[in-house]
Amino acid sequence: MDVEAPGRRLFRYATLLVSLASPGGLRGEAKPRMQPPSTCQSCRRSATGSLLSYRKGPADVVRNEALLQCDVCERFACAECLQVYDIFSGYDFLCHECARQFDLAAAAPLRGH
Repeated sequence: MDVEAPGRRLFRYATLLVSLASPGGLRGEAKPRMQPPSTCQSCRRSATGSLLSYRKGPADVVRNEALLQCDVCERFACAECLQVYDIFSGYDFLCHECARQFDLAAAAPLRGH
């Protein structure tokens, strides 16, 4: 059985994240960046105060003037529904739903050719 190192697996999924989040995604088509709405697209709460203070790790906080956009699904989400991760740039934004999907994919057994 071929076992992949955890760091290598994270790198594969992070590379996929960057491909999906780059302008045009995997197809190379340019997508215009949307303006943030006034309510979270996950929980529908208004973007005010503490909902604009995003967690980065256990102690750091990233404050923003408007809702941040998930790098994968492109939904605008409040601080309760999105977290700042340190994958490539140190400021990679994933909503909790997309982060959970990446965790599930990383935990799945690898299938070879």
